[in-house]
Amino acid sequence: MEGRYNLTFPQKNIWLENKLYNSSSVNLITGIININKGFNIGYCKEAINYIIKNNDSMRIHIFSNGSIVYQKIEDYVFDDIEVIKIENENQKKLFIKKFKSEDMDIQKGKLYSFKILNYGNDKGSILLKMHHIISDAWSYSKIIEQFVKNYESLEKTGNVVEDEVPSYISYINSTEEYKNSEKFSKDEEFWKEYLDGISSKVSIKDNTKKIGNKSSRYNVKLNKELNDKIINYCKNNKISLYVMFLTAFFTYMYRITEKNDMVIGTPSLNRSNFKEKQMIGMFVSTLPLRVKIHENIKFLDLAHEIAKNTMSIFRHQRYPYVKTLKNIREKNKFSDNLYSMILSYQNARVEFEDKKKYDTKWYENDFQNEDLQIHILDMDNTGILEMNYDYLNELFSKKEIEYLHTRIIAIMENAILDENIDVENIEIMSKAEKNKILYEFNDTKNDYKKDKSVIELFEEQVKKHPNDIALIFENEKLTYEELNNRANAVANFLIENGVNPNDKIAICMKRNIKLIVTLIATLKCRATYIPIDITYPSERINYILNNSKPKIIISEKEINNETIIYANDEKFGEIYEKFSNKLDKIDVKSENINSYIIYTSGSTGNPKGVVISNSNLLNFIIGINKKVNIKKGDNVASITTVCFDIFGLEIWVTLSYGATMVLANEVECVNGNELSRLCEKSNVSIIQTTPTKLKLLLNDNNSFFMKNIKKVILGGEKIGEEFIDKLKEITKAEIYDGYGPSETTIYSTIKKLDSSKVNAGKPINNTYIYILDSKNRLLPINTSGQLAIAGDSVSTGYYKNDEITRKSFVYDKNLGKRIYLTGDLCKLNFSGELCVLERIDLQVKVNGQRVELQEIEKNINKFHNIKNNIVSLKDNKLVCFYTLKEKENGFDKNSMIKFLYEKLPIYMIPGIFVLQEKFPMTLNGKIDRKKLCSTYVSVEENKKNIMPSTKIQDSIYKVWQKVIKKTNFGVNDNFFELGTDSLDAIKIQIELLNIGIHIEYEDLFKYPTIIELEKMILDKELINKAKYRKNIELIQNNYSNNKKYNEVLISNSDESYVPKKIKVKNILLTGATGFLGSHILDEFMKNETGKIYCIVREKNDKDCTQRLREILNFYFGDKYDDEIGNRIIPITADITDYEKLKDGINNIINDINLVVNSAACVKHHGDTNFFKKINVDSAYAIAKLCYEKKLKLIHISTVSVSGNAFETSNYNLKNSKGFTFDETCFYKNQNLENVYVCTKFKAEQIVLDYMLKGLQANIVRIGNLTNRYSDLKFQYNAKDNAFANRIKTLISLKIFPENNKDMYLEFTPVDVTAEAIIKIMQYFNVKHNMFHLYDNKHVYIKRFFEILKKENIEIKIVTQEEFAKKITQVAHSSKRDILAGIINDLGKNNELNYLSNIKIKCDYTISYLKKIGFEWPEIEDKYIIKYIENVK
Repeated sequence: MEGRYNLTFPQKNIWLENKLYNSSSVNLITGIININKGFNIGYCKEAINYIIKNNDSMRIHIFSNGSIVYQKIEDYVFDDIEVIKIENENQKKLFIKKFKSEDMDIQKGKLYSFKILNYGNDKGSILLKMHHIISDAWSYSKIIEQFVKNYESLEKTGNVVEDEVPSYISYINSTEEYKNSEKFSKDEEFWKEYLDGISSKVSIKDNTKKIGNKSSRYNVKLNKELNDKIINYCKNNKISLYVMFLTAFFTYMYRITEKNDMVIGTPSLNRSNFKEKQMIGMFVSTLPLRVKIHENIKFLDLAHEIAKNTMSIFRHQRYPYVKTLKNIREKNKFSDNLYSMILSYQNARVEFEDKKKYDTKWYENDFQNEDLQIHILDMDNTGILEMNYDYLNELFSKKEIEYLHTRIIAIMENAILDENIDVENIEIMSKAEKNKILYEFNDTKNDYKKDKSVIELFEEQVKKHPNDIALIFENEKLTYEELNNRANAVANFLIENGVNPNDKIAICMKRNIKLIVTLIATLKCRATYIPIDITYPSERINYILNNSKPKIIISEKEINNETIIYANDEKFGEIYEKFSNKLDKIDVKSENINSYIIYTSGSTGNPKGVVISNSNLLNFIIGINKKVNIKKGDNVASITTVCFDIFGLEIWVTLSYGATMVLANEVECVNGNELSRLCEKSNVSIIQTTPTKLKLLLNDNNSFFMKNIKKVILGGEKIGEEFIDKLKEITKAEIYDGYGPSETTIYSTIKKLDSSKVNAGKPINNTYIYILDSKNRLLPINTSGQLAIAGDSVSTGYYKNDEITRKSFVYDKNLGKRIYLTGDLCKLNFSGELCVLERIDLQVKVNGQRVELQEIEKNINKFHNIKNNIVSLKDNKLVCFYTLKEKENGFDKNSMIKFLYEKLPIYMIPGIFVLQEKFPMTLNGKIDRKKLCSTYVSVEENKKNIMPSTKIQDSIYKVWQKVIKKTNFGVNDNFFELGTDSLDAIKIQIELLNIGIHIEYEDLFKYPTIIELEKMILDKELINKAKYRKNIELIQNNYSNNKKYNEVLISNSDESYVPKKIKVKNILLTGATGFLGSHILDEFMKNETGKIYCIVREKNDKDCTQRLREILNFYFGDKYDDEIGNRIIPITADITDYEKLKDGINNIINDINLVVNSAACVKHHGDTNFFKKINVDSAYAIAKLCYEKKLKLIHISTVSVSGNAFETSNYNLKNSKGFTFDETCFYKNQNLENVYVCTKFKAEQIVLDYMLKGLQANIVRIGNLTNRYSDLKFQYNAKDNAFANRIKTLISLKIFPENNKDMYLEFTPVDVTAEAIIKIMQYFNVKHNMFHLYDNKHVYIKRFFEILKKENIEIKIVTQEEFAKKITQVAHSSKRDILAGIINDLGKNNELNYLSNIKIKCDYTISYLKKIGFEWPEIEDKYIIKYIENVK
């Protein structure tokens, strides 16, 4: 038969699915007909060909031409079906598996496949696979029926039965007629009305992610007793088995999703008459069955409603689902499918006269579109129902489906037991499952002494281990006894000032020992402490104080309150001295006291105070430590703020079990490098933090601090599995995931993460967790709902906030417990572990801190011209969407941020503000928060950015680029509108500090644009410059009025002196890890036999050893490994503080006779205070020590004190103000405004002052240090070398201004320089005390460029104007980074001039060194070539 035919509606659905998945995998039907006796291959082939010949749908071929799809019926051709010899059962299974998995191309060839399986012994099978576009389940039964009928006819008569089979073409034609019929229009109107108002698809499992369509089947037969009960119940109540199962499933969906309007798919036979029921072909249609459940409806009444409902939709089953879906999507803006689950009752079966001869089986498809398909069937007509659950593998596990089955059965059993039960009260899980939740998962009861106070746990450790270290902060350590004594003194002070049990004490202090002492003292008084972050804005602090009405405020911040005690060092010193370190016992029942009140973000617009009792805290301490086992010998890092409740673990668990609390300072808390030093220095073994903060600390490969960590406790927010995988790569530490709201005392559950599978674990002692629905009914395992927590750590409620307390803390009569409703959407997995999913309200976590979005919104609404606003969390960034009262009045975002800075903690301030014309609304008339957030992509709009125009702007711009990883912004863009947050602000602060720009954390909030930041920095510079000028004036006055410096230095012109060698013995070296210092060490080891003590700043012995070893290994391999600890002795001392330095080296002071001070900050730009501390304070401490202990000193300085901060000997004396600067010179009115030059000059002045008093010292001014001469080895931190960076920039630019063409470069090899210093040391004398140490054998720029040319690097000499033009072009291009090396050398008009009016001379030094056997080497081409290679 020829001719084209349109696809029927059911066929179109199959076609579209095929196109969607680009495969037929979801649309193949596979089955088998087993012939258990009388097997004949010839008869099989004939019977199969009868089916192919007489059923035209079997010969359908599909064609498409662009968007046009049609079908043709091909002529019959005999199909010689392949016969497969099967030897064993395993071969059969493998063949069937392969046969099932083979795809069919819907547009190529046949849409069926038959195989004849021959087992021998008179047995065989027919394996058949059909594409759904030509068949359905009913067709499958007709094929079996036709095959058996003709096979038996062939056995009996040798002929097939010549029955007339209806043509599928008649159905195709009737479909075309239906399209234009009145029935079609009526059906369309029915479905529009039936599905009106549908807003979303409902599923029993969240399926928002794109997953595959691979599926599995779980098959179960009902036991006869239950089977009979269900059948009898249905008969008695006049409902079908199909409706019974539908009602049970809808009840289950309703109870776990709490959606009362649901749709599932239900297959319809879609064959309207007897003729169509005899056809083979695709007819079936899956109809959307919509069920609305009314509150308190009885199960049986719901069943009758569903029965009417199904009858109603079956009357309109012919209308195509694809059109129904299109209509709904257009009207309701609905983009999804209408259902994700199907429930069917399969009643297509074949009756065999000889049941022993034939049997059949359907095979699961292994692929499907829907999340879940449930098929109820009795294919064998035994009367016993069978259930097939086909489920997506990536969505469900087999165990989930097994539990689902038990729940559906439980619902039906409970309905049968009580015919009047309603769907609200029917039990939806089995008794076994409920008991598992109540008694197995929550088996946490554990006895403990409830009358004990938390402070008694600490005091027990004081008695057991009085001399063990309890607390470390910076360089101070307190034993348990010392800490206890201080706390007792403060407690006595508080009691004298009227503090009684349960009085409240507000504590607003910096991170220091006084803070810890005060917290312990408060509990010793049996009072309640209220921690307040010192960075909180005044408005928030005042609210907390007004709400809590503390008896006393102990603060290091100015607060306008009459009860305040300022916690300065003097005050605490006075308390320690005046008050006794013995404390009388306070007789009060511990169960009746509160330990602390911690204020968390509140939805009312103000924070709310969570009251934690002694009993709450005591149970937590004992319970959590049974899980993490903090003990004596552990050093626990404390890096969380005191206002974050997990700080309680760091102090109370640590000190209750004899461990050491290592309190990090403000910088160590946020800077990975500083934290690394702290962890190494204090041998930290346990660290607790939030995942976000740990990621920040690990940035820039900063994982060194994890080296000795044994336990990592992560809390405060959800953890990603990828992060855990990464963490396990860098540490072997045990990793714990803790969960718990403040209201249940820090952590309620915890899990040791042995794999990357992350969850919050099981509850701690005397803690019980339940998943409840909105009516506080217990939900099944692995079902999401609100987490409720009960037990001994549940808070008494919110301070002075009874209304919110009543809502959140309730007594549950079913559980028999007082519970806290967390607001967290969670589930319990099959092991009883807690999985935290998301919030059910508007609370979010920002970097671990709880934030109520409503609190932010209410404060934003107070800002002028704001009409309304919605705050959302997107990618861990707070985004504010706002509307304006009057659009023309505008909105200043920077002013908004400053406004919020006065009201909210920094982490609660949104960084991004997005103007809205109006907010999107839901169908219920509420603001659609999800849709609103999804509309925001980024702030990178098509706008013209204002690029940096100054050096400071450029430096800040590059740092912002590095941190936020964006380029589309300008100097006037708000930092927080670029998708950043408070943690990014910390990164910016650290990165700017690394390039010498010091800002405070808060500065970014006050000055959030690059332009504003620059102005703030310049304003500070003006202040600093005024200080410089004052300092310079003091220097000038000092020099002008005191000519004695000349008397010290004038001897450095005496050529007649003959140096004499001395015995050096043992020396002390500072700066041993520096470029020069490490080479001084090397030369000393080669040329002397004594010991060399090496100070490494702020490191203990172990830390020093490790750090020094790494540097020495870098420069010299393992050459000195065996000498470390023998001749090379690393020690710790603070060289910036005289007293600390003296204490640090007290035990070696008598073993040394000479000090080499090689420590310095050698950058030319940066924070004044930092330079002063490293360069000036250290010079003072070392010079004073050497003077008092009568030690010789070699002080390493720089030729830059001459005022020429560039190359040492490039000069131009045509300027009338020019001068020479030799070894007799100190101050010649040179420019000292550069911070590096000024501080090095000041250091020299200090040394000279002590020399005037009698100090025996030499000052060695160093030139431009370069790579080693011996083997050309380059320095460790080459990126910080200013000269190298200049050369790199000039090579990249490929041009050089002609005004500098006659200059020369100075290369002073570091190893040769160190050799000269050791020579000076060996011939140490006070008469010759100033040396200019640099290689005087210069490399002229012409020669340098010639060497570059040989290396295929050509530099063009250009005019100064051409050079400036090039600089301007590069500065405004994407290659601006290459200017980094000269950015600080450029003039106002981008000119470059390295010529100086200062001529530095070293004639005397050259002469002196020659006398003691030292000369500078010639700088060869190969040396320069190697230098260039390193620079590039």
